[in-house]
Amino acid sequence: MDYQHDNCRVSLEQLGTSTKQDGWVGAWVINACCRKIFKDNHPRFSNKHFFFHTSAEYFLEKWPSDYMKNVWNNNVIKNFKAADSAKKLHQSERLNFPSLYDNHWFVFAVDMRARKFLFLDSLYGETSTLHQKVDNMMITNFINTWNKCNLKDMHFESFGRMFPNLPKQKTRNDCGIFTIKYMQKYCTRNPHSCLFSAQDIPESRVRVAIDTLFNDYNSEISQMDFISTFDIQAYKNKKRNM
Repeated sequence: MDYQHDNCRVSLEQLGTSTKQDGWVGAWVINACCRKIFKDNHPRFSNKHFFFHTSAEYFLEKWPSDYMKNVWNNNVIKNFKAADSAKKLHQSERLNFPSLYDNHWFVFAVDMRARKFLFLDSLYGETSTLHQKVDNMMITNFINTWNKCNLKDMHFESFGRMFPNLPKQKTRNDCGIFTIKYMQKYCTRNPHSCLFSAQDIPESRVRVAIDTLFNDYNSEISQMDFISTFDIQAYKNKKRNM
């Protein structure tokens, strides 16, 4: 059983593993959430873009070979141009890139209005080893990609960097849920936009599962019906009698 919309597909197993208590959130679930945010509030209205994690994979230079470097670069350029056709990137408020490094999720974001590169991280700060390794790399590769797309010169060299004071995780595997929450709620001009805490994460896991599976964009309608009509007590009785 799956969630599927356009080219974004998540198996029920992947969704369950990611959203169970203390489950580590997989990339396909992050991408599905990005797609749902896009469909719920199109960039024309939200002024925000939410890219699949594959863009950040390129920014983080994870390519396995020079050939794949070129493939990934072409894909990111294609994604930038597609997003620009939905809402001009230079006119947008914020570009969001969910990012995975060393099994840790965070959001690399470009705030066009505030003219800042943002790192929304539920565990590591600006002076951490992780961010000392990746920040310059990500910014440089983002700017290079922007220039290759021949987009408007935004003078990114004058952009500042910002590590907002945000709710922090208390367990290792919660980073993916925090990343989703940051993308949904964070607003640079409203410091109270992320009013949640680690205590809210168990409920947030359930909400991610429900919102991903039961929404108008899931083309696997029959499987949704199967789940909504599933008789758990009958299933338990059957297992007991086997």
